Amino acid sequence: MGTLFVEYKIMDSIRNSYLEWVRPIRDKYGFTLLEGSGQPGVYVENWSGITVDEGEEWKKKRWDPDDSEWSPLHSFVEGGVPKLHVWHFHKVE
Repeated sequence: MGTLFVEYKIMDSIRNSYLEWVRPIRDKYGFTLLEGSGQPGVYVENWSGITVDEGEEWKKKRWDPDDSEWSPLHSFVEGGVPKLHVWHFHKVE
C-alpha cells in the first residue's frame, strides 16, 4: 500500500468551475485536495491506501479521453493531459 499523488495546475480564470466540478468527486472518493500555498492554482490530490496496481489503473483512467468521470479534468488543467502528473509512492522501511 502507498499513496497516490495527482498534481496539476488550474488556470485562475476557471478556478471556481474546477472547484465546483471536483468537490463532489472528492467527496465520493475521499481523497485530500491540496492547493499550493506559495503556488496558487497548483493542486495535489492525495490518495491514501493505494497499491501500485491501483495507482496504474487510476493513471490510465485519468488520461483516458473517453472516461466520462475524469475526462472533464482535461479541460481544466493548464496544458491539458501532458501536464497531468500521477505518481505512486510507498513507505520506506
